[in-house]
Amino acid sequence: RARGYRYVHLQSTWGGTGSNPYADEFLPCGGGVFRDDYLLAIAEASWLRALGTSASMDLAQCHLHNFATLAGLAPVPGPKFVLAHFLPPHHPYLFDREGNVLRNATLSNQFEFQKQLWEKREGYIDQLMFVNSRIEQVIDRLIAGSATPPIILLQSDHGPNLRRGLKATEHFRVRLTNLNAVLLPGAPPELMPADATPVNLFRRVFNHYFDAGLPLRPDRHFVSQFGQPYRFIEVDENGARLEAAAD
Repeated sequence: RARGYRYVHLQSTWGGTGSNPYADEFLPCGGGVFRDDYLLAIAEASWLRALGTSASMDLAQCHLHNFATLAGLAPVPGPKFVLAHFLPPHHPYLFDREGNVLRNATLSNQFEFQKQLWEKREGYIDQLMFVNSRIEQVIDRLIAGSATPPIILLQSDHGPNLRRGLKATEHFRVRLTNLNAVLLPGAPPELMPADATPVNLFRRVFNHYFDAGLPLRPDRHFVSQFGQPYRFIEVDENGARLEAAAD
């Protein structure tokens, strides 16, 4: 903000990034009549969920709306820090590879779809292909429409969680295959080493462009099980266990 930047936050379909009170501008993705977080929670947990997408948020339409919103931000004047979190290609699988909507899921029933769909690999691949194509279109528009070459950080928070037929080590290796693609105008190639982990992504970017002076953290890999999310186990880049960390 001291450098004139505004923080623009696009509403997501995951609670942790659904909104941010520190954003200068919040861009909702549409949805039903209950858009306030408290009222939406009431609607999702009561008989009002029977109203479906008229009361709650249609996940597929939210994602499509956000693709269009993000692509249209480039011509907006002034420097901006924009955060957009897309759950796909994570399940539930809402789109085929052509972008046709397969199901109308809301926040309340997405978890039921998740339990049913997670191991359907064909659905994962189809949705992945569609999301890849839309993200490429968004990036092309951001680059073409920006008066100043934009910094773009495209990052996944984890790899697929497809477990069937995989040993634990192989499952961890696949889970740790994060996508990390960056566009860093004017930056030297060595700014982002090929083996860098996500912990230092923003540190390297802020240090280079804004002289932030943030110390780099060790590049390490940790996994945890669903039932014990805060019991971290350190593994190497191939998913092999190194040691169990303290709770």
